[in-house]
Amino acid sequence: MENQYKIIINPMGAVRTTQAGKFADKRYHRYRDYKTELRLLLKQVGIHKCPSAFFIKFVLPFPVSYTEKKKDLLRGKPHTQKPDLDNLVKGFMDCFGTDDSGVHWIRMSKVWGDEGKIILGTE
Repeated sequence: MENQYKIIINPMGAVRTTQAGKFADKRYHRYRDYKTELRLLLKQVGIHKCPSAFFIKFVLPFPVSYTEKKKDLLRGKPHTQKPDLDNLVKGFMDCFGTDDSGVHWIRMSKVWGDEGKIILGTE
């Protein structure tokens, strides 16, 4: 991969909604705002459409309740809790609002970190 981008945002997985729940559910509104903000941040670095091949690393921030000792043990290690990795990728791809059938290769991971961010690599 030739280009690497670091987008500072707390990653969020896609939410499942029903038509009735879409308008009342706080998660849906937070998810909609996340997609809008992510789309703007991606445009700022020159990404206007979903890449067809990319690697993506989601860095999820520590909860405030974690001690410094626990943070030191987990920093950079695999994140094995929710949100699920596939939902994080779906949330990323949903921000483009277009058909993502042209995507043919994705390498993905999620790890612990001090701040939420998405590291994206494209050709």
